[in-house]
Amino acid sequence: MGLAVVVVCGGLYWFFPASIMRIEFNVLPLQMSMWLNRSKLSGAVVIVAIDDKTVNSYTRTPASLGALYPALFRKLKDDKAAIVGLAAVLPSDLGLTDPVLSKLLGRSQPATFDVNDGDLAELQRDFAQAVEEQGSTYLGWTSEGSALAPPDYSTPHALASGQNLREAGSSAHYGPIKPKEVERSPIHYIFGRGDDIVDSFDANEHYPARYEGPSQLLTRAARGTAYLDLEGSLTTSVAPVLKIAGEYYVPFSEAIAGDYLHHAPIAIAFTDWTAAVSIGRTKIPPGWFLYCRPHEAFSHYSAIDVVNGKTPKQDLAGKIVLIGFETRNTPKLQSLSGRQYLVELQANAIEDILSQDFLHVLTDDSIVYGIVLPIGLGLTLFLAYFATSMSDHRLILWSIITVLACFLIYYGFAVYYLRAHRLYCTWLTLLSSCVLAQTVAFSALLKRRQRIRERVRSAFEHYLSPVLVDRLANDLNPLKLGGEEHEITVMFADLSGFTVASTQMTPEDLTSKVNRYFHYIVQPVDATGGYVERFVGDAVMGIWGAPLSDPNHASSAIRAAMAIIDGVGRAREEDERRGEKGFTIKMGIDSGNAVVGNIGSENRFAYTAMGEDVNLAARLEGVPPLYACLIVVGENTNQLARHEFLMRELDWVQVKGAKKTMTIYQPIAELNRATDAQKDLVSRFSQALGHYRQRRFEEAYAIWNKLTAEYEPAPSPSSAMADRARELIAKEPLGVWNAVNVLLSK
Repeated sequence: MGLAVVVVCGGLYWFFPASIMRIEFNVLPLQMSMWLNRSKLSGAVVIVAIDDKTVNSYTRTPASLGALYPALFRKLKDDKAAIVGLAAVLPSDLGLTDPVLSKLLGRSQPATFDVNDGDLAELQRDFAQAVEEQGSTYLGWTSEGSALAPPDYSTPHALASGQNLREAGSSAHYGPIKPKEVERSPIHYIFGRGDDIVDSFDANEHYPARYEGPSQLLTRAARGTAYLDLEGSLTTSVAPVLKIAGEYYVPFSEAIAGDYLHHAPIAIAFTDWTAAVSIGRTKIPPGWFLYCRPHEAFSHYSAIDVVNGKTPKQDLAGKIVLIGFETRNTPKLQSLSGRQYLVELQANAIEDILSQDFLHVLTDDSIVYGIVLPIGLGLTLFLAYFATSMSDHRLILWSIITVLACFLIYYGFAVYYLRAHRLYCTWLTLLSSCVLAQTVAFSALLKRRQRIRERVRSAFEHYLSPVLVDRLANDLNPLKLGGEEHEITVMFADLSGFTVASTQMTPEDLTSKVNRYFHYIVQPVDATGGYVERFVGDAVMGIWGAPLSDPNHASSAIRAAMAIIDGVGRAREEDERRGEKGFTIKMGIDSGNAVVGNIGSENRFAYTAMGEDVNLAARLEGVPPLYACLIVVGENTNQLARHEFLMRELDWVQVKGAKKTMTIYQPIAELNRATDAQKDLVSRFSQALGHYRQRRFEEAYAIWNKLTAEYEPAPSPSSAMADRARELIAKEPLGVWNAVNVLLSK
């Protein structure tokens, strides 16, 4: 499923690249602001704005507003502006029917104004004369329609390398220029128009063949004309050259920059997959993206202030002066750094050329299909590989860490190329591929694990406590079907008095009574994380440390045994108050390695434990009556639990069927709750045991007898050992004395 998601992500990028890139561009400004250090402004470009202040300074008629232009251009000549660029298209009627101008004049719809032909001709002649007097003006021109997409670049014709696109003569008008040498070469650009991304459109389907420039009167007066896209193709990317029906047109920004760079020739050359445009020695990439400077980066002057001489001459002298509309009624165009006026976009494009600080966007499919998608697939395989050996939480944690690590490494390279080479690498496909693949794979994995949990719950709910079943179902890793070696603690508990009761009670009453006592055995086992492996008549077998691991399994078993003593004692007292005989309990506990798992045939099996220490625990279950106590634990259990419990060493014994001697112990109390009397009892009992093992039976008897009188009246371990010492005093043992109590019965 993760592989399917990766393939889908690759398919989306293949079939819908524009949509993917649109989302990329929405976050591009944030990336630029964080990591891209733009070159310092050259200070060569200033903006003279036809703003609200300027419009309000003239009477609200087209003729009076048209009088602004001649006065403005003559003042710019006086202020010695190096180059003037009119970043606002003025058709032959000076824009009197232009929709933008209608908005400026407060008209909701474009309208034809009643202007005397003679007055209009006079305005045109005056404006053309002012432009000619200024001497370095470039006028923008655009397509006949006002909502056209940028031209096609997918199969441009090639112009011989070094061919100058500027025409000879008194004025240079950038386009149309027909190349001398024609070759076909697939060139791909991505352009933005507002919120739309256009990828390699077909010019024959989308663009008209005729384009309209300024009037011939203005064209002859200006130094040059150049293509100016009013609809915002510059809002995300800049085309270095425009091809319309086999002819090439130079953008407005390149025409002005070329003139500012001492009339540097503009040339274009094509190779198999790239186009190289140059202005003199400045090389321009096939298409660069504008990360526009803030509005405050450029100096803005009101046109009316320039006309009235309120702007210092030194602020305009020797500068590129761009003239454009900046009023509240002028729509702003969407750029990578926010909403920008058209004239500001032109200013940024010129600054990029002058500083040679171009921002590229890598759109090569190889990075997606060669790097991004394999990373997504690799992460999915990582999840599949570790899914069987990790818990849900650990798997989720490590998957998140791995996804972040891969993404951050890739993102680090992307930041490096952005800062060092001005190259923006796409990352959305990588992130979406990784996250979606992991999400889908996790969903499938968790659903699969839920089915496993239900099977486990169904298998164990009848012989495990509800709490243990929940833990086992939620943590599958420790559970492996079949035999497996674990260190565990095993307890055998037997109800004393069952045989006598079975001869005196009906089966129904006996069963009810036994079940009531079993409740006091099972409940502590469940509460301490143990597993009741079986009920055999009046006996119960409990396991700690399997099927779920428990590092404190020995302590848990002893804690359960002490709770069992309390519970069985209460049940016996209840029976005695009713005049009935109650049961007592005896328990043997031992720890060690055992084979645990589902043991049995293919069709019928039980979860159990097998091993030497399991057998020793079964043998120890019969030992407590010999020492007048209720619990006896083996050596291994003592080693594991002595840091939590006060343990009394009872004796050396050799149980039936065992070849080696073992030391047995009795848990007295939890170590942090043990009283001074209990500690004194254990210490003196151990002292007596030392005398006993050295055949000093009189000394041993004296201590045990005194302990019986002071701390634990008969029957008790002290009284039982005192009786044994007294017998040995009366009849000395023959031969070698090893102090081992050999048990002849189970």
